[in-house]
Amino acid sequence: MRSQSFGALTAFLLFSGAASADVTNECGMPTIETDDVGATLILTYDAAVQTKFCNGTAGFSSNVFVDTSYLPTSPIYFATGNVTPVGNIVNIGAFPSGSELIFFIEVTDTGDVFYSGPGSRNPDGLVHAFVKALSTPIGDEFYIGFEDLFGGGDGDFDDIQFIVRLELDEDGDGVGDLTQDLCLDTEAGDVVDADGCSIAQLCPCDDPWKNHGAYVSCVAHAAEEFVESELITDDEKDVIASAAAQSSCGAK
Repeated sequence: MRSQSFGALTAFLLFSGAASADVTNECGMPTIETDDVGATLILTYDAAVQTKFCNGTAGFSSNVFVDTSYLPTSPIYFATGNVTPVGNIVNIGAFPSGSELIFFIEVTDTGDVFYSGPGSRNPDGLVHAFVKALSTPIGDEFYIGFEDLFGGGDGDFDDIQFIVRLELDEDGDGVGDLTQDLCLDTEAGDVVDADGCSIAQLCPCDDPWKNHGAYVSCVAHAAEEFVESELITDDEKDVIASAAAQSSCGAK
C-alpha cells in the first residue's frame, strides 16, 4: 500500500491529502478508499498530537497505544475498547517532524497485537488499520480504524476507531499552537499545564511583583495546581517552592 505524508500547507494547517466531501471530523466513520488501507502517517512538522476515542463495533476489548519505540519513552496508552467513553480526548504529547505515528491495539481477549501501517508489522502478515484524512478548518485530523481479529476479520476496519489531531507545536510542549497554547515560548523540557504554560511562565521572575512574597505565593499556588493535575509530584512541588523562596524575584 502507498505511504501517505501529510503536512501544513497554510498558516491554518490544512491537510495535504485529498479527502471525500462527505468526510467530517465527527466520530461518524468515513468511507474507506483503497489508499487509506495500510497507509502510514508521517509528520512533516513538529506537532502536538491529540486523540479522540470513537470506540467501535468489537465484542472484544482492546487497549490502544501510540508506539514510541523510536523515541525515549514507553508506548503511550490512551483508550480501551468498550470501556473508554466515546469522545474522550487525550493529549498524547509532542512529536518531532519526520516521526511516523504508529498506533497499535492489544486485544485483551486473545493477546494479539496489531499495528497500523503495512501488514508486515502484524503476526498474520495482514493490514489491520486504515488512515483517513478528514476535512477540518484548522489542524490536521485523521480517522483511524482497526480490525482486531487474527486473519483480518471481516475487513471493515471498524472494531476500534479514533481520531488523531495534529497541530503545529513550535516550542515542543505537546500543546497545539493555534487552538490551545497560551504560552508559545516554553523552555525545552519544562512541564506545562493544559494551556501550554509552565510555572515559570505563569509566575515570571521579572514581572513587577508587589514584593518577594507575592512572587513566592504565585509559584506555590501554581505548583499546587500542577500537583492536583498530576503534572508534578509533591516532592517536586517542594523543590520548586524552595527555589522560589531563595530567589531574588520580586525583591525591592
